[in-house]
Amino acid sequence: MDTKDTAPTFERIGQRRYKVREGVCLFREGQDGTGAFIIESGRVELTRRVRGSQTLLAIAGPGELIGEMALIDGEPRSATAITTTETILLAIPAREFSSRMEQLDPVTRMILKKMTRLVRRANETLIFSPSVGNQDVQDT
Repeated sequence: MDTKDTAPTFERIGQRRYKVREGVCLFREGQDGTGAFIIESGRVELTRRVRGSQTLLAIAGPGELIGEMALIDGEPRSATAITTTETILLAIPAREFSSRMEQLDPVTRMILKKMTRLVRRANETLIFSPSVGNQDVQDT
């Protein structure tokens, strides 16, 4: 029997820490933001639907935060996140994220919101730019 087929999709391995199998969708483009994740190990592809097919925006790895944009600006998710390897994540629920945002200096909050708007605009450019195809984005 293949243990991968019987292993849980999300295995809780600590308070707010999860081991997630390869190929699991963490969130989908257009969904409301319910939390963010810090990647402790593994990799997550962030994709967006462009002219009928999924286009790779980025590959996130250890130490990176994903899912934060929807929590910063309250807009729906701008991308779909799928694990590409077994991944360990630290989950940050929306309520805790919002509480931490409120503790920030107002200027810092304003900068984060502005940067989030700029990233969303850049992602929108992918949809409307005729020169953009289904291209791979290099690891950052």
